[in-house]
Amino acid sequence: MDIQETKNKLAALKKEYRDTAQKAFKDSLKTFLDKYSFVDAIMWTQYTPYFNDGDTCLFSVHDVEIKGDPRILSPDLYVNEDVSSVSVLEYTYCEETIVNYLKNKTNKDSYYKEKFVRAPTIQEKEFLNDCEELFGLIHSLEDSLQSILGEGLVTVTKDGISVTDWDHS
Repeated sequence: MDIQETKNKLAALKKEYRDTAQKAFKDSLKTFLDKYSFVDAIMWTQYTPYFNDGDTCLFSVHDVEIKGDPRILSPDLYVNEDVSSVSVLEYTYCEETIVNYLKNKTNKDSYYKEKFVRAPTIQEKEFLNDCEELFGLIHSLEDSLQSILGEGLVTVTKDGISVTDWDHS
């Protein structure tokens, strides 16, 4: 096999991998949204920072959040100082909150200033565990997500995936 044939074969294999990963990723997101109908959106930012400090800047995923109706995931699950000012249908379950909740710790340093007040029910624990699995999946695909979706604010809803410009300066 000559060099050009090898290059062509490798390009075809990369495309096949990207297409397969993209389909599997979208199927996983759809399964999650179908299972938890109260979830309105899964959102995150993904970009390559552009610091001018001499270090190499690498693409990565940031701030994964799940937006949904807090009345479904019991409002007494934790106390949130900001909950009264947040629209019921636009409530955010952030990655940090969920991971810390599953560890059953008080999250004193969180921007959201949440304090967990009780153990989750079986259904809540299942949702929170599935969220943690989803976060892990998203982060595990960082290398592929740039070529699959590009850079920006990613919003996943039952209607599909959109990527909008996002200023990360």
